Amino acid sequence: MLDHRGKLARGEKVEERVITPHHDDNVRRVDKPITIVKNDIQKRVFGAGYPSLPTLTIEEFYQELVDEGKMPGPGSSKKAESLNYQGPTEEQLLGDILKKEREIETDDPEALENARAYDDWKDEHRRGWGNRIGKG
Repeated sequence: MLDHRGKLARGEKVEERVITPHHDDNVRRVDKPITIVKNDIQKRVFGAGYPSLPTLTIEEFYQELVDEGKMPGPGSSKKAESLNYQGPTEEQLLGDILKKEREIETDDPEALENARAYDDWKDEHRRGWGNRIGKG
C-alpha cells in the first residue's frame, strides 16, 4: 500500500486493477423465508423463533390497499380517501351538538349517570396527577 502511494506521489505510472464481484447466473432466488434452526425437531417444537412469517409480498399488500380504495393505484391521479380526510363535516358536528342537547332536555338517565360518574372521577383525579414516573 505504501509502495503504491509512493509511486503515485512521484508521478510514476501505476497499474490499475479493477476487482469486479463474481455473479453466478445459476443462483436461484428463494421466495419463501429461510429459517435457521439446529435441527428439524427444534423447528417443529419452537417454530421459526419469531411470532409470524410474512404472508404477503409488498406488491400483494399494495394491491389490497388499492382494491380497498385506501391508496391510489399506480399512475392514478385520484388521491386516496384517507389522505384527503379533512375532519368531521359541519353536518356531523351539528348532529353531535343536537344529540347532546336532546339528551340534556329529555334528562336521559344514562347520559346523567355518565356525567355524574365523570364529575366524580374529576373530583378524585386532579389535573396533572397522571403518570409521574421518571419526572423527579
